[in-house]
Amino acid sequence: MSNSYVFSSELSTFLRLAKSRMEMGFAPVLLLTGVPGAGKTSFATAVAEEIGATILKHQCTREKSERILYRYDVNGIVTKRNSWIKGPAWKALEASQQGPIVLLIDEVDKASDDLNAILLELLEEFSFSSPEGEKIKGVPENILVILTSNGRKELPPEILRRCQRISVPFPDRDRMTEIIDSILKGKIFIPSGMLDLVYKIGDILRKDNDENSPSPKEMALLMIDLQGLVLSGESDLQIWREIAASYLTKEGGAKKIDSVLYQAGQKWNWAKALKSEAQKAWSE
Repeated sequence: MSNSYVFSSELSTFLRLAKSRMEMGFAPVLLLTGVPGAGKTSFATAVAEEIGATILKHQCTREKSERILYRYDVNGIVTKRNSWIKGPAWKALEASQQGPIVLLIDEVDKASDDLNAILLELLEEFSFSSPEGEKIKGVPENILVILTSNGRKELPPEILRRCQRISVPFPDRDRMTEIIDSILKGKIFIPSGMLDLVYKIGDILRKDNDENSPSPKEMALLMIDLQGLVLSGESDLQIWREIAASYLTKEGGAKKIDSVLYQAGQKWNWAKALKSEAQKAWSE
């Protein structure tokens, strides 16, 4: 498996079966659903590495869903050189003529409703019509499509029927250990007490608002900075609070963490606890 991603046994099986379908000429379409930070996007990157494929990504937004196929080039229209620029799906279908390709359609639940019509044709025929009416076709045995969703909006049944639907839970404590070790690549040692504490804080924040909670990578980077604070001899607890908060929450800072923990009945000084664990782990 990938050197940079920790596959669960379930995801390993889904990948193996998807590769088998590709070999038989059936382009797999996987819909990964789970909370932010569960590893859905990282899974797509790891899959591309695993099958030796190029990955092309479309980040869904509420506007201009046709950009997954193409976008108009204003300068090209004015100079009469070209009137559009190829989008990731167009590039993916063309690239599949040469070899394996992973098309990642990220956070599809954030897209406007007009993306559904585009996806119906794209996921059924693996083709679409260009602005000039040319049929752009892909090679199914070289295509793997991965859609991700944070579950903010239900997708239409006609889209769901075209996907293999996979639930990706947030990593439990043991798998989180593997993931953080994989991210850090052995550059620092993470004692279990430190990991338990960071995971506990992150879990409470996630239950309050999963959009505002730390990802495994953010947890790993926090470990590096906490070690750096220890080795530099930093003693100011306020600095420890702000450094930790910069990874643990997306908005609201340390005060937001104070509030969430207090509301959850956790009336302890989380920053002081982190500082204590870090000094115990990494003091020379």
